Amino acid sequence: MTEVRKLATWFAAMFTTGLFVTAATSFAHVI
Repeated sequence: MTEVRKLATWFAAMFTTGLFVTAATSFAHVI
């Protein structure tokens, strides 16, 4: 169960990072 939790945490971190990068890129294009 620990592996699943670790994988879920890693996936959430990757998703959040990707979302942040996408938002930052879009914001940079607006400026």
